[in-house]
Amino acid sequence: MDMQARIPTYTQGDSDNGVCAVLNEKSKEIIHGFINDLSIATEEYVKYAQGALQFDIDQSTTIPHSKVRAQLLLRTMLDCAPMCGGDRGTRYAACAIVSTRRDVNTLIGLASDWLKFLLWPFKIAYRAKTDPDDESNWLHYSNDSEDTIESAATDCPSFTEKLEAREDLKCAILVNICHRRLCSPAHPERGRGILEGTHIVRAPIIHCPDTDHPLKRRPFDATLEILQCYADIPEAMMAQLDQLTDAPENGILMDSNMHTSFDAFWFCLMETDVPHRYDVKWLSEPHWVIEFRGPKGPIDFTDHSHRGIPLPNPKLIAIHAAIAHVLEFSGAGEYIDNILDASELDEFANSSGGPEASDPMDFDLEGSLMAFAEMNLHVLPVGGPAALVN
Repeated sequence: MDMQARIPTYTQGDSDNGVCAVLNEKSKEIIHGFINDLSIATEEYVKYAQGALQFDIDQSTTIPHSKVRAQLLLRTMLDCAPMCGGDRGTRYAACAIVSTRRDVNTLIGLASDWLKFLLWPFKIAYRAKTDPDDESNWLHYSNDSEDTIESAATDCPSFTEKLEAREDLKCAILVNICHRRLCSPAHPERGRGILEGTHIVRAPIIHCPDTDHPLKRRPFDATLEILQCYADIPEAMMAQLDQLTDAPENGILMDSNMHTSFDAFWFCLMETDVPHRYDVKWLSEPHWVIEFRGPKGPIDFTDHSHRGIPLPNPKLIAIHAAIAHVLEFSGAGEYIDNILDASELDEFANSSGGPEASDPMDFDLEGSLMAFAEMNLHVLPVGGPAALVN
């Protein structure tokens, strides 16, 4: 089959008033036409897409305004699609690549769209307010009954309270890390931790607070549309997605160390053949405290409250896992971190008037930050791009 002959010709930005360079209305029509053509197996689309990535784009070619390699990002998106989207998500990723007609500029544009409107929003939405690498942020566990512990801060107490009830006041991941009410001299094996309600998918990804603001709404819609196709999210779930923001289905009770690591995409949960049973997979080196207290095998989610509190939604867990893998193995996660780290250091240096204040942020990094930020206002902190770049 000559698949390329079946692809209508289009150029970047054709017939589109949206924000994406390649994933515009005309190309989306082509992509979904391929997806719905059941006469072609997903494996055939994948094979064609792999050929395009192998022969039609140089490995060293980077996405404009970044140092992320386009071919690697496209390949990683294709390889990781089965984690959250199964056959349908894989079919979407392959068909998106196929729709480029093996044109190198369009392939780069597709990689740019996925970076700007999927990976960048996820990474910045999960960005921790404190540096997880700072040793002072790590809680050193103690079994001393006289120790005190502060309650975990949360914007939605009912969210955390439901998770505490469901998990029986214990960290769902670490062994014997409990709320202070479960710690006593009679149980010296129990370590105390600050337990926090952890969102599996952060609110800026699934909830747009300013629906009437076109500069925020259009990129938000682009992110959701890509995510729906990539993760094969059912229409019924999409219709209620914003209601899941603080629902127990979107939460896991974790020790603060694990919460930080989860938000940094340092680890993810991988589904097993048993419903609601997951393996913990580390994508970076875990802290020694976590290694000591870490799970010795699969973890099982159970409603210990017996009140019918919903368990974590497998689709949301799979989305986090797939995005974590793409960020790690495409290099996009490290690059976005470099952008944000540089912007924070630059802002601090200029505000403090220190010797570094006169050293400007790396030009490429600043260009990347502004290029991404201006297209993703819905995930920026209050103050917009100026809040990230001084």
